[in-house]
Amino acid sequence: MIGRQARRFCAILSVVVTLCCVLPGCAISDFMFMDPKLGTSITICICAKCGSTSFMRAMYKSLTGKSYDGPGLHSFMQWHVPGVQTSQAPGDVHIHVVRDPYERYLSAFHSKIKCCPGTSSPCFQDLNDNFVPGILKLAGNRTASAQCMHLNDYARSLAFIYANGLSKSINGHFLPQHLLPCAFARDLPPRKTIYIRGTTSQLANILPLLSGFTFPGGPLRVQHFHRTPRNNSEYEITPIAHESLCSVARAEIEALRMDFVDNACHL
Repeated sequence: MIGRQARRFCAILSVVVTLCCVLPGCAISDFMFMDPKLGTSITICICAKCGSTSFMRAMYKSLTGKSYDGPGLHSFMQWHVPGVQTSQAPGDVHIHVVRDPYERYLSAFHSKIKCCPGTSSPCFQDLNDNFVPGILKLAGNRTASAQCMHLNDYARSLAFIYANGLSKSINGHFLPQHLLPCAFARDLPPRKTIYIRGTTSQLANILPLLSGFTFPGGPLRVQHFHRTPRNNSEYEITPIAHESLCSVARAEIEALRMDFVDNACHL
């Protein structure tokens, strides 16, 4: 895909990808695969709750031909795969994965935050996580000992934190996407990088076309391996929660120019 095929690939991507070929001030990344045989490189910028589990599983499968089994999937340096490394600059191909912020914050609520309806008992999936006290503290409730939150309280807390410029202190699962370290790199010198940006579902149809890399396990095929249960009928999105989440999402959508992403706030 590097070189002669780049123009054709960009044409294929034009429907859903907003950053293609050379764009100054785009993204940097942690994850890089430098192909040991071909010398080409691919980097990935992806946030927590943006499909990172599905994406890393797909990358591991493409690079090894095996399904990932066990903990530590996101600690990719422990994969011990030749060519996998960290990077502070985009590769020959740079993939920036985004998600509708509104949906992302709701997903984080259901997997990390929610109380069981009508109770003060945790009812979220990842019970080993303990993010609620930190959110309450940033929101001004410094004596709170709660281990879960209801949706209105969660949404209003996020809105308060972001409106008061405290969002850089929040855990990465709730950090606005445009504040991620890999979201922008305005001081990087220009280079011939192909930038690909989209949601996980958009990229799932495109990345199998990616060539110019040695993928022993086959093309990069992203599937939804991990879905957060929601029980939406028991967790009604009230007008208060909706407006609070939209106030948080607005800055992300504008900063990252996510007009190609359907969003519940209709921004």
